Amino acid sequence: SAYEDFDGFIKGIIKDLPLLDKGFVFLIDGLDVLTEERVNLIEKFISSYHQNRFIASSRKEARLLFEKKLEILPLDEGKMKEYAKRYLKDKAGDFLNELDKSPQLKDLARNPQMLYMMMRIFGKSGGSLPENRASLYQGFVDYIYEYNREERRVGFAHTKYEIENFLSGLGFKFQCKNVVSLEEKDISEIKEMKADCERLGLICFFENGVKFSPHQTFQEYFAARRLKELDEDEVDISVTFEHPRWKETVLFLSGLIDNSTELIKKIKKKDIFLAAECIGQAKKIDDSVKNEIITSLHRLAKDRYTHNRIRAIECLGLIEGDNSIGVLLEALKDEWEVGEETVSAFVRLKAYGKVKGLIGALGDKDKDVREKAADALGQIGDKTATKPLIKALGDEDSYVRGQAACALGQIGDKTATKPLIKALGDEDGYVRGKAAEALGRIGGKEATEPLIKALGDEDEVVRSSVAYALGQIGDKEATEPLIKALEH
Repeated sequence: SAYEDFDGFIKGIIKDLPLLDKGFVFLIDGLDVLTEERVNLIEKFISSYHQNRFIASSRKEARLLFEKKLEILPLDEGKMKEYAKRYLKDKAGDFLNELDKSPQLKDLARNPQMLYMMMRIFGKSGGSLPENRASLYQGFVDYIYEYNREERRVGFAHTKYEIENFLSGLGFKFQCKNVVSLEEKDISEIKEMKADCERLGLICFFENGVKFSPHQTFQEYFAARRLKELDEDEVDISVTFEHPRWKETVLFLSGLIDNSTELIKKIKKKDIFLAAECIGQAKKIDDSVKNEIITSLHRLAKDRYTHNRIRAIECLGLIEGDNSIGVLLEALKDEWEVGEETVSAFVRLKAYGKVKGLIGALGDKDKDVREKAADALGQIGDKTATKPLIKALGDEDSYVRGQAACALGQIGDKTATKPLIKALGDEDGYVRGKAAEALGRIGGKEATEPLIKALGDEDEVVRSSVAYALGQIGDKEATEPLIKALEH
């Protein structure tokens, strides 16, 4: 149902009360673009009819009465390298080296679609990458146009400018209506532009409907191009700073402008967190404005409200060259949700030399801080953390020891093999399982015999981790012991 009819749609369901007693499954998508008022309406509906099942999806966690069951995880370093080697082959090393120079692009590359787009551009351009996300999308649009025109010999009835101008207007229309598809009859010029757009693959047609392809972000990118034109014509676009559905479009806009200082100053008056996120997307911004926003985020990182602290930490992890390490280390001591976001912030900032502070946090008196520090160090993957993490395998807390083992597996330094083999004898099953998983990730026949012995562990979960690790190592010596393990 269109969002204009959303309230009526909910009220219509409520009228049909007898049906709701039969146990329906409700699928809810796009929670991140709903207003607070409509989120409250859905929450009330869920509370009133809890005998039904509700499954929700969102690009980011939404504030609803849902327990998160499944999260699509980003690619880790190993998966990115594997993907690059398969696609770029001998050019993979050059690509990964270029990617390491841009923390923003490196973070984006954890999304498979973004990584694919970067590799396409890298291969076509002869070894260069775009400077930010907006440039990435523009570069990919340029690539598919040239690929179709030059390599596939596709003829276009309209110029590239005319096609992009049409798509910008269409994306803006979709955003204004808060929809991801429209019927063809509601789109002017669609008949004459249809063939060219289909050839590019940037919009797709189904029955009588039209939507952007391959992802909704292309809709938001093209809408941002039109928003940029309006801003340049001095049209007041501030209403877009206040609604969740425009957030990604505004972020794209900040990356399209050569100097985003004035735009970000306007956004700051409406939403400090959105302004901070825009800094991470911008090509250029005056230091005075950037530092002013960072100072505000430092204050909000200690706010009484958990949500504000989480958002402040998230934003600090997006801003290059700030002086926020002390604030982030302190935030590791906060309640679990804030600490988890702080780990993510450190991972995003890893290219700016933030590892040293985290290594120190492995010795903090708070066990939760030590555990989160180990988690972050593992995700960062810097080998300088190997020795401190090996030492952490002897921590008094089992969760810290387990997370240290996990981190060593993520880093993949073979010098950790012997300490991890020793950890297979830890008194805690959680630690033994994580040590086995780490040995499987690191690989090497040295771990085969100790893992075969660990197949006799009293803990079923540990035995499962050991079996999987032996499969990862791939040593044939483990074949018979694994077969015997199946019999028991």
